[in-house]
Amino acid sequence: TCYANCPASCRPDEMICPGMYDFNTGCTGPDMCIPKTEAGADYNQCPKHCPVSCGPEEMMCSGNHNFVTGCSDPEFCMSASYPGIDGNTCYANCPASCRPDEMICPGMYDFNTGCTGPDMCIPKTEAGADYNQCPKHCPVSCGPEEMMCSGNHNFVTGCSDPEFCMSASYPGIDGNTCYANCPVSCPPEEMVCPGM
Repeated sequence: TCYANCPASCRPDEMICPGMYDFNTGCTGPDMCIPKTEAGADYNQCPKHCPVSCGPEEMMCSGNHNFVTGCSDPEFCMSASYPGIDGNTCYANCPASCRPDEMICPGMYDFNTGCTGPDMCIPKTEAGADYNQCPKHCPVSCGPEEMMCSGNHNFVTGCSDPEFCMSASYPGIDGNTCYANCPVSCPPEEMVCPGM
């Protein structure tokens, strides 16, 4: 049996939020009064949002945060898990909110479980040579038969290309398995010679 609640009476600078729903009992709590706005960045007034009720198989995530205005989008619910490979259950991750000087990189993929880690925020640039600003790159997820190699490095600018995946081995002669090698990056006064 659920007990009823009287409607809320809110002030002019407040808004009514519905009571939280209990998925175990089917009952709803009393309505709430919350401020319509809250302080953001640089004296900015941000709209407030009502809290959300997430189901037993869901998780609550914070809304995207705008670091310029200091305001956030409403909270939301998303599935707490998803199927991986070979019967694995993967736990979900809320999206990341990154600063203006950062970029979102997708979470690393686990080829053994089929699960993906949480998204990451990394700086958009990094210091190169002679005060040069180089673009940053998201890390890569390589498969079980691959190897990760560093991107080509430019010794003049101090910047590097993105990392990449390549096959970790290749067939030799007489049934031999050869192990691969990542390409090398040489300074301007040097040249690359093929391996023996």
